[in-house]
Amino acid sequence: MNEMINYGNYCPRFKIAVDFDSTLTEYEGYPGLDAPLRKNAKEALNRLAKHACILIWTCRDGEMGKEACKWLREQGVIFMHFNENCSIAECKYGYARKIGADIYIDDKGLFSPKDLDWLEIENLCMARIQKFYHPETTIQTTLQAVFA
Repeated sequence: MNEMINYGNYCPRFKIAVDFDSTLTEYEGYPGLDAPLRKNAKEALNRLAKHACILIWTCRDGEMGKEACKWLREQGVIFMHFNENCSIAECKYGYARKIGADIYIDDKGLFSPKDLDWLEIENLCMARIQKFYHPETTIQTTLQAVFA
């Protein structure tokens, strides 16, 4: 799938915010888009997208944000929002500049892809998801129940 997932007004309860530069990509600078995705980043995020809402969270905005969003789609990375909160959260809590998430993955944080492989990050995220939610529940099964 090369587009953001569109769930209408539904947003999964578990949210993972992922930084762009030096987290999803190997790029250490800004604002280029010529660096590859980090090893296993696409595969790990696409599997996590079955269980959680993936929010891309970056300082890039305006044209640079649009270019990064388009570039991620072209790479086949599945995500639900780009620099925005879940629409349900905004309806419930109002607008906030801070992206609301259960896990933040950033090159400056504890879940840094500079220190951990994306497969390790995926395992840590899944352990957290399974701790708080039923492991057999995926977005697809939840949506089937919501829209049945």
